[in-house]
Amino acid sequence: MSNNSTIGLQTIIDALFRNRSVNENQRTARAIRLLFSFSLLIVLPNLILGYFAVASIRDSIQSIESEVEPEATAMLTEIQARESEIFIEFEETIASRLRRGLSPVTNLQEVSPHLLTAFQLDAERQVVEPFAPPEPLISATQNHAYRRAWLAATSAERRGDYVTAAAKFQAAIGSTGSPRLKGQAALALARLRADEGDLEPLKGLIDEYGDIRDPQGFRIGDIARLNIAEREIAQSTDGLDTLRELAEFLIDETKWTLFEGAEPSVAQRVLTMISTASANESIDKEWLARASRRLENQSSQLFWSGRLADEMSDVASAPLPNTGIWSYLPSNSTGVLWAIRRSGEDTLIYAFNTNSLIDELGRTATRLASPSQTLTARILAADTSSSPEVSFASALEHVSSHTIQVAAINPEALQTAQNRRIFGYFVIILAVVATSVIGVVLTYQLVTRELDAARVKTDFAANVSHELRSPITQIRLKGEALQLDLLANDEERQEHYDAIVRESERLSRLVDNVLDFAAIERGVKRYTRRPEDLIDIVEAAVQNEASRFAANEIQVEINIPADLPVLWVDRVALSQVFTNLLSNAAKYGGEGKWVGVDARTERDHVVISVSDRGMGISPDDQAHIFDDFFRSSRPEVRRRKGTGIGLTIVRYIVEAHGGTISVTSAPGRGSSFIFQLPLRPEDGPGA
Repeated sequence: MSNNSTIGLQTIIDALFRNRSVNENQRTARAIRLLFSFSLLIVLPNLILGYFAVASIRDSIQSIESEVEPEATAMLTEIQARESEIFIEFEETIASRLRRGLSPVTNLQEVSPHLLTAFQLDAERQVVEPFAPPEPLISATQNHAYRRAWLAATSAERRGDYVTAAAKFQAAIGSTGSPRLKGQAALALARLRADEGDLEPLKGLIDEYGDIRDPQGFRIGDIARLNIAEREIAQSTDGLDTLRELAEFLIDETKWTLFEGAEPSVAQRVLTMISTASANESIDKEWLARASRRLENQSSQLFWSGRLADEMSDVASAPLPNTGIWSYLPSNSTGVLWAIRRSGEDTLIYAFNTNSLIDELGRTATRLASPSQTLTARILAADTSSSPEVSFASALEHVSSHTIQVAAINPEALQTAQNRRIFGYFVIILAVVATSVIGVVLTYQLVTRELDAARVKTDFAANVSHELRSPITQIRLKGEALQLDLLANDEERQEHYDAIVRESERLSRLVDNVLDFAAIERGVKRYTRRPEDLIDIVEAAVQNEASRFAANEIQVEINIPADLPVLWVDRVALSQVFTNLLSNAAKYGGEGKWVGVDARTERDHVVISVSDRGMGISPDDQAHIFDDFFRSSRPEVRRRKGTGIGLTIVRYIVEAHGGTISVTSAPGRGSSFIFQLPLRPEDGPGA
């Protein structure tokens, strides 16, 4: 700096600080000189160099993009064409079915492999195909005279007093005017007669009560036909022909009912009986395979129809497109893509599996990128923030929640671009160091948390695998014994059948728990509440666990008032609550040999408790008993099988119904799980 410049700067400094002490003025002056020198000699040159470095990096990236852009554009175009082809084929297939007068909402596997279900609505926006709306529920407990007669009859039947049982069943028929209850009692009476060799009462039920459903939703005519076929098979008559006719009737001619699994259950039972009789060479194996596939496809469609019915109603309430024009609406909650079309006065609504669509487009992207040495292609969620420096993206036309990304992977081109940026990286290294240190600390904390979470999930996977192994092994052993005809008599075969059913139910409950927990984790689990009788739900849950209670010699005591009001609940969900709590009571409370279920009404709530007299829960464990994957570290608990999600699901179901749950326990004195449910849902009936 020149002499004159120094004198001028000093003059300015002296003028600014002439009212301060000499030492303070000198320190401030040195600070300003340092700031001025740093800005002039360091900051300004770095800014200039940074500008040119950034410009150079930008130019190099643009050069790389220009080299690969034609190939990337071709990939994007072909993937988009494949997406359009999927939906064009779907729309043309539906149009063809409508022209030929065929149902557009059945046999969906022939329409598109990506469809979950479909609905046909009339002008009033009511479902008319392919399933029927649910019928009103009926509870036997609401007819006290019938219930007394029914309980007396079933009790006498269990004791082997068939004369009294028949009289009580006859009394039950005369005690009610409900066709469904009459049919239920008439079927039970006809079964008693059939056990004595008289099939005529069962055959008479088909004409008198054929289309009537019992309180559980099963059509009495179907159950009667099934019982006739079972007894004809036992007598080596023409039961297989009856079973085949019943299977074809249930699968092809019967309109199934939403939210009920009666027809699928009976059809599956029929096909199982036919398959069991496979030693009979008159069975058409190809027909059996086709019927099984049709049943599986239709059952899957019924399942998804029930699961998506509420959201479908919301979709149907939106303004409809003109006749013949398709409208596609994505769902943010269930991962479904809705396709809607008006056909005359009717409305057609289809639910596509978005994940299945993305998988197919992803396979197309992989196939296109395989021959390339410089590009890779993939399908990403639209909100994905990170992307390679050299990439091209394009939105999907129908699956708007995802985009196509084509990125450069050529090592030589990327290395060349990286070399051009190396000098610029050195300039920002010092600035990055502090951020890197902070990042390392934060990453360490994050990794620690993720490792803990991974350990918990690994333990969970191991526990689930251990839980699955036992029923699968039992099913396989029993099945192989039946397959190889290693059993001496029908009694042993029936024991094996019962064991397979029991272990299958146990396996189903475990799988249901895992699937429900996954749905809860994703936030997509929904419940449909209807008026239900608590006694029926509890008795069914106790019956499901009867074998475990009997094996452990556990006494079950149910104390529920007969006049307890009906609850607005999801029956399946509340059954799962009782099943999980009773299973835990049998598992950890077996030493007490007692399990109790109590219920009482308090103001606008019903208070329910499930108690045992077993090992109890420590105070420390009680604070975490409802946490995800939690299992106590106590050795006596660890020795018992468990996944750690049962009570989490219980808590979620109770809270989803507007209730609360708690536990009271002391080590060695048993446990009580107490939960409250409102008599009416907060958001109204049927929520």
